[in-house]
Amino acid sequence: MAENQDKNTGFITEDKVNTVSQGNFRKDSNFKNALTKPYTIIAIAAGIVVVIIILVMVASNGTKAPTANTSFITDTWTAKGNNDNWSTASNWSNGVPKDNYKLVFDTSAKPTSFSPSESNDNLSNLSFYSVSFMSSSKTAEFTPFDITGNPVNIAGGGISINTNSDISIKKVILDSNQKIVGRDNPPSVINLGLDLNGYALSTQNTVIELQNLSSNGMLNVNAGELEFTSTNKANNSFSGQIVVGPLSQMLLSPIGLSHLLGTGSIDIQNGAQLLLRLSAEATIPNNITLGNGSSSIRPVIRGATDVLTSSSNKTVTLTLSGTITLDNDVFINGGEDSGLIPIAYSLKHKPSGKHVLIPENSNTKVIE
Repeated sequence: MAENQDKNTGFITEDKVNTVSQGNFRKDSNFKNALTKPYTIIAIAAGIVVVIIILVMVASNGTKAPTANTSFITDTWTAKGNNDNWSTASNWSNGVPKDNYKLVFDTSAKPTSFSPSESNDNLSNLSFYSVSFMSSSKTAEFTPFDITGNPVNIAGGGISINTNSDISIKKVILDSNQKIVGRDNPPSVINLGLDLNGYALSTQNTVIELQNLSSNGMLNVNAGELEFTSTNKANNSFSGQIVVGPLSQMLLSPIGLSHLLGTGSIDIQNGAQLLLRLSAEATIPNNITLGNGSSSIRPVIRGATDVLTSSSNKTVTLTLSGTITLDNDVFINGGEDSGLIPIAYSLKHKPSGKHVLIPENSNTKVIE
């Protein structure tokens, strides 16, 4: 940041230029002759090419690239201001955040005039290096913490969660490929709106409750859970790929809205589960691949309803209208709870590949 830049930059001052030009460089014709020598022209051309390459790299990255002397300043939320705004300098350990700052939120910070769970991002046109959450107090470690206001752009170090507090961020926009890393056992919980902005997000040891999902990109879940629940009312415009890796699961509850997952493809890898909760007939239009990856554990689709059985309704049908690709045999379950209507899986297209869907019980019906 400008006020923290080192004054000893090593740049040549005006006085030094005058001294050098008078003592070491020949002036006028001799200097002009030097510029016409082949090796001088080649060196200048090479320098121009390097500058052009750097400018192209910065432009293609699409982020606010740090300058050469940028140091990633850590700014910790102290909540000592008279409001919950990010623009209040006394709410931070290093003043109002700026581009490429590392933001740290202490979920146990004790404000005097507003809720300890509130933090309002009223700043704009900034892209932060990273956002992390921690708790300096064991007794307040389970206090929920919410970030409201403007979207939070992240360009470098992703999101880390080192607290048992449930975290909520109204919207996160990626400015480069990022990670969300949480605690293990139990995994951290974060509720957020997410704009991948064409980049990839991988998650680890985290339960992600998605408010909405937009843009293109890839969402890769590792050792965690991805939840699309009834709180998700947005028409998700996501057109990228969702990958659920080993020891992970994706929960859809309920899934009556066909736009819930966007329009992209879904990859449920070996060792992963797709969990479904239906309250009525539903359709998943996405193309789904099941069973790739290095794990030897077959993937599982498990469905259940919250509808009581009756004489007029024997099943609730889930229609998979996209293409289904089986790279391994897949266990499929239509519900085991007594007194509830089981799920019937209706496939609009015969699954491709040599593998099969294996019903786990007599309640499971697959209609091709």
